[in-house]
Amino acid sequence: MSAMLAGPDAIGAMETYLDRIVDQPRRDQSFEMVAAAIAHLGGKLPAGPAAWAVEAFEELLAMAQDLQQRFRVARA
Repeated sequence: MSAMLAGPDAIGAMETYLDRIVDQPRRDQSFEMVAAAIAHLGGKLPAGPAAWAVEAFEELLAMAQDLQQRFRVARA
């Protein structure tokens, strides 16, 4: 997850991604997930991400953080 690894430095790249798929016919659920990541990092969006995307993003972030912690413990 770029939000976890790069933090706010990833916002620009994520905004570029959203700009490329802003047209509704080109959107998939990744648009909302990336918007949720930008919002999590404190970036500005014209409209907030869908509630389902925020919830899904937070669940994925928690899993990624858990895996990262387990990896660090295993490597120690």
